[in-house]
Amino acid sequence: MMRSRGPRQSKVPEFTWALAFAFLAAVRALPAETKALSAESPSLASQPFIVAVARFESINISSDHDLFLSALPRLMAAGLKSLPPHFETDGYSAERKARTRILSNFVLGADLAQRLDDLSLRSLEPGIEKLRRVQNIDEAAAKVTASRKKLEEALEDTQAGPLPSAPPKPRVAQLLESNARGELIELGASTAAVAAKASKADLLITGRVEEIGGYVSVSIAGWDAALGRVVFAWKEYASPDDPEPLARMLADRIAQEIAGRDFARVDLSIDPASATVSLDGEAIQEGTRCLYFFEPSQVRLEAKAPSRKALRVDLVLALGDRKGLAVSLPIDEEGTITVTTSPSGLPVFLDGAPLGNSPLIAALGSSRAVVTAFDEKGGRAEAVVAPGGAREIILEPRADSAQDAARVSDARRAFYDSLGWFLLALPPFSISYGLNLICNEAAARYTTATTLTTGSLAAAYQVSTVSTATLAVAAAGLATNAVLHFITYLKAAR
Repeated sequence: MMRSRGPRQSKVPEFTWALAFAFLAAVRALPAETKALSAESPSLASQPFIVAVARFESINISSDHDLFLSALPRLMAAGLKSLPPHFETDGYSAERKARTRILSNFVLGADLAQRLDDLSLRSLEPGIEKLRRVQNIDEAAAKVTASRKKLEEALEDTQAGPLPSAPPKPRVAQLLESNARGELIELGASTAAVAAKASKADLLITGRVEEIGGYVSVSIAGWDAALGRVVFAWKEYASPDDPEPLARMLADRIAQEIAGRDFARVDLSIDPASATVSLDGEAIQEGTRCLYFFEPSQVRLEAKAPSRKALRVDLVLALGDRKGLAVSLPIDEEGTITVTTSPSGLPVFLDGAPLGNSPLIAALGSSRAVVTAFDEKGGRAEAVVAPGGAREIILEPRADSAQDAARVSDARRAFYDSLGWFLLALPPFSISYGLNLICNEAAARYTTATTLTTGSLAAAYQVSTVSTATLAVAAAGLATNAVLHFITYLKAAR
């Protein structure tokens, strides 16, 4: 007696369904930015740690104090333009890794739930051949098994705990570019998580200002995108007439939170601004005006600038120190020069370093210097001055000076090219000349040899003579060409 069979049922344990749908419900409950975070695994050390500042919320702020509300976050952002590297503490690193693993498990659970949904649909497909349905069910069940295995392995790794690893490298901390321009992140009705994701910030600083009597209460919070939570929150009080001290104090506390440890900081103010600064003999990056030290240090700072005397300063720093170093490099008293231009007000440079707009007085160093002025049309005028005594020069850039400079540059390039070809011709000529001498001496020694040997040597000598003469003529021509180009270069330079 034959019995009809219904659609083939998949053999999937019940706990698999329960596990999958539990993860699916959890993932669907997660905000979109959290699920996106779990799917990303970039190399953190190669990416900067971006800090952003949002516009502060106001509560009961009178119109008289609107300036305080607008200026405080901007002044605080200005204090964050130079930030220490972002170090992860052991607790921070462990929490970030644990959260990443959990979110990854949620994603794997969602994938398993999706595979189970697909398996159920394969079991109920209408209008399909029985054999084809069986194949579809088997393929879907295999995918369920593979997805479940990945999830079970991930759960086992989570229970076992993270493997020991080297501490993460510090990340360069930077203020959000729009904040550096004086703009603020608009929160509106969105959450800190959404605003941080939109601005691609790792740390979002939010604040709330409330007027209480004659003072204002300022609440500050920092939302960390990697941890998905507020990592610090403070409340301070200040006078609404002067937000700068509070902004400076908050910026310093935020910088310490970013560093994850205590540090010493030296703020530099060097005159002139174009001076090069070195730390213990190593030049620091141009434009760096804030130095951080994460252990007690004794360092030597040296500043140099054209026509100025070098200055050396020894500093002893302890953790927690905040020092300012404002120095003006003294003028090297080898003489001065008064520079005026026609028209007045043109930018003037000394050995390529900007001096300012004319008229001005510049100090000369102990060696020869080149003073240059440019106008708006690209005209250029320059003078070479020697040290020793006061003098005055007048620079008048000409409209065709740029063309003159181009002609000089072209003539110089042509001379060096011709000189290079002449130098390249010398080694072949030297080798050919040496072979010619060898062949000549060999032919002279074997005068009593066979006719065949003598004829071969004579032929080799003849060939080497012809090649030597040819190369000599070529080298002479290239030398003449180099001399002519050198004369053209001298004429153009005059």
